[in-house]
Amino acid sequence: MESGRRRYRDIEISSIRRSIAKRLTYSKTAIPHQYISITSNVDQILKLRKQMISDPKATVKVSVNDFIVKAVMHPS
Repeated sequence: MESGRRRYRDIEISSIRRSIAKRLTYSKTAIPHQYISITSNVDQILKLRKQMISDPKATVKVSVNDFIVKAVMHPS
């Protein structure tokens, strides 16, 4: 088919993708959601992460998200 100048092809979705889409749609429409946002200064986390990653003995590459999860799970 052609829409304007773009060409596209309809591809039949698999039953597993159809099931996932139905469940995601249900969870987004039927289950209450709450969104929270904050502004944070993560300069020190970025500095520490850079040090940890540059360590030649490092066996794990940490992400900023790793620090956030740790802070939330174990507040000081």
